[in-house]
Amino acid sequence: MNLQTCMGALSELVTSAPEAADLTVLSATCDSRTAEPGSLFIAIPGSNTDGALYLAEAVAAGAVAAVVSEQAACSADVPLIRVSDPYAACGRIAE
Repeated sequence: MNLQTCMGALSELVTSAPEAADLTVLSATCDSRTAEPGSLFIAIPGSNTDGALYLAEAVAAGAVAAVVSEQAACSADVPLIRVSDPYAACGRIAE
């Protein structure tokens, strides 16, 4: 699937996104340790840590884009899709 398709699935959750690039997304993960070339990293905020803290690791492992909370203070050299609810975004991408 491509990034534009992923963004379409998240349309009502997206609060900020780059212009839809024609990037191919091969997989999705919320664990930076399982990110691989072509993956979409979904940064889930948790009670002990925020997945956005591991964004650099996911990108270094090959993630081509990331879904982050609209409140996440992060930046990356990949497209960031900011959403109002990362948990709901994860579920929609999994569908």
